[in-house]
Amino acid sequence: MIFTAAGIFWAMRYARRVKLNPKSSVTYEDDKQKRIEFAVKDSSIEEEFTFRHKLVLIDFAIGMGVIVWGLVTQGWYMNEIPMVFLAMGLLAGILGGLDEKTIAEEFVRGLADFAYAACIIGIARGILVVAEGGMIIDSILNWLATMLAGAPSFIYTTFMCIVLGILSFLVPSSSGLAALTMPVMGPLTELMGLNPEAAVTALQFANQTINTISPVAGMTVAGLAVAKISFGQWWKTIWKFFIFMVIFGLVATMISGMLPV
Repeated sequence: MIFTAAGIFWAMRYARRVKLNPKSSVTYEDDKQKRIEFAVKDSSIEEEFTFRHKLVLIDFAIGMGVIVWGLVTQGWYMNEIPMVFLAMGLLAGILGGLDEKTIAEEFVRGLADFAYAACIIGIARGILVVAEGGMIIDSILNWLATMLAGAPSFIYTTFMCIVLGILSFLVPSSSGLAALTMPVMGPLTELMGLNPEAAVTALQFANQTINTISPVAGMTVAGLAVAKISFGQWWKTIWKFFIFMVIFGLVATMISGMLPV
């Protein structure tokens, strides 16, 4: 809760600063170009809201409802959700009165914004497959567990966070990272005389903190690609908050390890 509140405060503070002085934003020049690119023409503003437009909105609402239903009751995820979105898009084009050529062209235009993100995610997944198949991650974990054994508690918790942060570059998925590391980190933390919950705390903070800057974190890459923000601009914007998150995570993990079991 504290972590989330700090993130909200940082985002609102940054937004207020940019609102008072737009030139302070690292994307100021890019934003001017985007405003021109996405400018709404007067003719579009005055266009009548027709029955077809209403049908498209209904299609969108029903589609989102189906996705929520599938996620909650049917266990849908990456295989099913894209198919629903694809169906929504095709049906929206038909209901909107577009011909098949226009639907295909608009589909390609929309896909162009995600192509870069999709390629990066595919490459990241390839790295993970190689690391898992070659037992590289297991070897790293075994070496680190041996190195950390017998270290003082505050040094152990600090290095555990660092180790999990480094591994997050290879395994951005929190569940995947947990499956790989917790069988080792959990018992090792307990053998160190610390609360084993510290391993979970370290994993959550390290993984989510690294994912905010990682070029292989799917959500981060996709979000920046859609917003057309480079990683250089993102890192320049978030580095102060990133340092805060690292320090906060280290302190929280150390405290978690000192709590009674």
